[in-house]
Amino acid sequence: MSKSSQSIHVIIADDHPVVREGIRAVLEKVVDMEVVGEARLGISEHTVETHVGQILCKLEVSSRTAVVVWLWEHSLVVGKSRAGGNQPAKDG
Repeated sequence: MSKSSQSIHVIIADDHPVVREGIRAVLEKVVDMEVVGEARLGISEHTVETHVGQILCKLEVSSRTAVVVWLWEHSLVVGKSRAGGNQPAKDG
């Protein structure tokens, strides 16, 4: 997928390489986002959970799974639905 010059640049920060790989795989499917770097956080699990909680609150969802649903419903992720059909193209 080609990213436009207007894409949002994202740096993935997590202490676990496998988590960074998973996040990158998800973000590569997000429209108008480009992963431009990765870094280790070096912060506590408690701090991470606090930030995740704040993101969930801002999106008005209750779980990380609900974030994926929110992204899908707002056409920020492209791909195939569970039914096997393609998600409608984002208008605009």
